[in-house]
Amino acid sequence: MRSIVICFIIFVGCSNDRSFDRYSSIYELYGDELIETISIDEAEIIDVGNQNYQTIRSPLDAPFDVGLGHWFSVHGESLFIVNYDKKGIKKIDLRSGKHLAKYQFEGEGPGEYRRISYYYSDGQSHFIVDTSLYKIIQYDLGWNHIKDVILEDLYSHPFNDFAFSSNNFYYMSATNEQFVVNKLNLTDQPDFVQAFHRRIIPIGQQPVQYNEVYMDSNGEELAVINPALPFIFIYDREYQIDRILQIKFPGLDLIESNVERSNLQSTGIENNESVLLNPPPIAVETDKRISMNYFIIDILYLNNRIAVYYANRHAELRFLTLLKKEKNNWAHEGSYRFYKDDNTLFTIFSMAYDEPWLYLAGMFEEDIIRVNLSDLVHR
Repeated sequence: MRSIVICFIIFVGCSNDRSFDRYSSIYELYGDELIETISIDEAEIIDVGNQNYQTIRSPLDAPFDVGLGHWFSVHGESLFIVNYDKKGIKKIDLRSGKHLAKYQFEGEGPGEYRRISYYYSDGQSHFIVDTSLYKIIQYDLGWNHIKDVILEDLYSHPFNDFAFSSNNFYYMSATNEQFVVNKLNLTDQPDFVQAFHRRIIPIGQQPVQYNEVYMDSNGEELAVINPALPFIFIYDREYQIDRILQIKFPGLDLIESNVERSNLQSTGIENNESVLLNPPPIAVETDKRISMNYFIIDILYLNNRIAVYYANRHAELRFLTLLKKEKNNWAHEGSYRFYKDDNTLFTIFSMAYDEPWLYLAGMFEEDIIRVNLSDLVHR
């Protein structure tokens, strides 16, 4: 999904006066009445060892190459993984880890793509998005081409995220001055696009990264996040915002005040460059290069649960958080760290769900974790 760098983000105290809070622009934009705070204490995080989950081992004893975000999907006894080069999709047997098939349709004609930007299957069709060709391609379960749909106003960025809900497809807008997310119905109204989710930074201003979102749908509602903000925006079926969950965890969104140059090397920043690191979510005018360091890796919206994976490589804050909705209220259900047999943390870049199984994968891991969600929350 996205090539990201995880760092700390400065968090300003817990005073009731939010005028000095780095997120004051969010409160002003949406209003306090929509925001529901969920606090997590580090003592609540449960360590899960490899005896408490199953693994799917790569048959080549090499990493599966599952990238950041929605790059794999599970259906029945098969696992579909987008190759790290974004050129094809591998089909893997869930029981044995055996490679069953590879599907590749490179080109620029109908049913073809230059590069896979997103993959999804609803169990009836396969869908591939190519942001460079501004289209979504639909195939049947046998990978026979059904149709191409041109995506008007697509924000063409290599680390875009998308979401599906029934026949609705959600993607980021390039030109809408007020809203960030477009909803397109792929069957009933292929020419009608509905826009929602307010733009935080005006078009043409910096930092544009605060207008980039990850999202997922449970079939009725949509959860939207920005990877550098500790908020989860939940929209109802009419695409009206229902509430905003603000996650508070000590150090989760903290960055070092003095960032060493060595910590910025992986961002491509040269030593002689002047850098503005993770400015607050307000429009700024600067000659400095803006570097955003994200701390949310992926999100899943599962019926009445939301699964979010947080990671901060500087603080070793890597954990899965489950939130559950009961009687119209959201609460922290549990947070979990996953350890391998050598007692090192499993590196998670992407999540998938096929009831009752939650799948966790990482680009550099030889295994994919498979854990029964009910067993996990009842530990």
